[in-house]
This record gives sequence, structure tokens and C-alpha cells, in this order.
Amino acid sequence: MKIQKLLLALLGLSLVSSLFADSTSNNMSVNQYKQSFFYGGLIGGYADVDWSSVVSQPGWNNATVTVANPYSASGTGLAYGVDLGYQFSPHFDVEGQYIRMPTSQLDFFPDLTIFGHELPFNLYGITSPSIDSNMDFWSVIFKVMVPLGHTGFSLFVDAGPAYQWQTNQIANIGTFAPTFGGGLDYRISQHFFAEGSFQYAPGTGESIPNPMTAFIPEIYVETFKLNYIF
Repeated sequence: MKIQKLLLALLGLSLVSSLFADSTSNNMSVNQYKQSFFYGGLIGGYADVDWSSVVSQPGWNNATVTVANPYSASGTGLAYGVDLGYQFSPHFDVEGQYIRMPTSQLDFFPDLTIFGHELPFNLYGITSPSIDSNMDFWSVIFKVMVPLGHTGFSLFVDAGPAYQWQTNQIANIGTFAPTFGGGLDYRISQHFFAEGSFQYAPGTGESIPNPMTAFIPEIYVETFKLNYIF
């Protein structure tokens, strides 16, 4: 459902962008601000680190898998980071960004006894049935933008490679993944612009025995950026 909403949002941005494309191409030559520049800034926002595909589900009949998976996981909250990029023109931009995702809490079942065999919560060697998990997110995104006339606003969609690094008591693991998103830029002045955007990355892994040694959750993040133009 979340993926469908993101795709619909991207489609909406693309349709609106096409409506403004012709008028924008005729007006950008009179823009008072420079159109090619380096920039960097701060990122703040709200993120959802989605563990739902690895959380134990009702009806699972494999006790080993059940005890190896968390029965509850929460990973929503504030995210923060930095970005650095270069705008080649009002229509194309390359940006690198780092975002620290909110800390997730994973809760495992207490010790279970199945057919006389004890399956402990410390199957992974952890010392508590509840652990924290942290994620760092790096990406290089290519942004295609459509300025909206002389308003200072630009719609954009983006895509590129990303790297997700996860650390917790069970495993420190990372994966390369694609990322995509979209949003709206606003040119505040000669040296500042603001941005509201969303980004998605799919993670990797699935619910298998000892899944937590290889699973990296997908992420959804909505951000606000304030950038300085050099």
C-alpha cells in the first residue's frame, strides 16, 4: 500500500510537471538567480523503518522461525542528515545525502518450549528479549526538475543508488539498493533554497530461519531540507 501511494505521488508530480514544461522553458532565461551551482545543507524529517515482513505473524506453525523473528517491531520517528549536490541547470541536479534513521525497537518472544525442547529468546546470543537497531542511509540521487514559471517552485522526481547500513546486537550488515522519490523545491533567495520531499528504499532479505542475520528493512522517509548555495 505504501509503495502504491509513492508511485501515485510520483505519477501526480510527473503529470503536473508536464503541464508547466512548455511555459517554463520560455521563462527561465529571465530568472535573476544563477542556474548552475554547488549547494549543501541540513535534512530533517520523519521516517518509517518497516519491519513488517519479518515480524512473526498469526498462524505461523514453525516454532523455530517464530522464535527467531521479533513479534513486535517499531521504527518510526525523527530522521536527520546532510546533503551536498550540484545543479547543472534548472532541469537537472545530482545530490548525495546521508540520513540517520530513527532507532527501531525489536521485541522477541520469551523462552518457548515446543515438544519438550526449549527455544530461548537468545537464539542469536542477545542478552535481552528487546533490542535496539539503528540504520544509516547514504544515497546519490539524480533529480529531474520542472520549474513552475516565475514562482520559484520546482517539481522534481529522483532515483539513484543507495546504501543501507544496519547495526544491532545481532548483526552489523549493509546492502546496496535502488532508491526513488520526489518533491518540491523553493528558491528562497540568491543563496538559499528549501525542499520538501519523500524517499523510498526497499531493503533486502526475507523471513527465514535466523532472518535477523541478513534482513534489512525497507524505509520510507519524508524530509525537509534547507540548503545553502555556494
